[in-house]
Amino acid sequence: MTLDFTTDHGKMAREQLENEIVIWLTTVTPKGMPQPNPIWFVWEDDCVITWVQPHSARIRNLEHNNQVSLNMVGDPAASHMTVLTGTAEVDESIGSALENEQYMKKYAHRWAGTDMTPERAAEEFSLPLRIRPTKLRGF
Repeated sequence: MTLDFTTDHGKMAREQLENEIVIWLTTVTPKGMPQPNPIWFVWEDDCVITWVQPHSARIRNLEHNNQVSLNMVGDPAASHMTVLTGTAEVDESIGSALENEQYMKKYAHRWAGTDMTPERAAEEFSLPLRIRPTKLRGF
């Protein structure tokens, strides 16, 4: 399914996907409990690309159910909200975060505010995920 980025909301959502620093990824536990987590990401080829810890709860959740939602932070006045739903899968063809120029450029100045270097983060968050949104909703 192709997302409609031609509407006013669609245009704003696409801009957010291209520019937001953090997006919330929600997976679901095997017992059905939603588990939202903030992630750093890039928007590439109509997919959200991110890297996670290989043995994280997110991966265990995705092994059980690959359906996810992505929630944008939205604006302070809550006049624009976006939720995407779709599927997530491990995609080793993406490679390391260190190899992704768009990701490294987007977060280059943010590493100083963390206790990690890009190299250490890429080692810890080494499993690449491709999230394919199939539905866009919001206002």
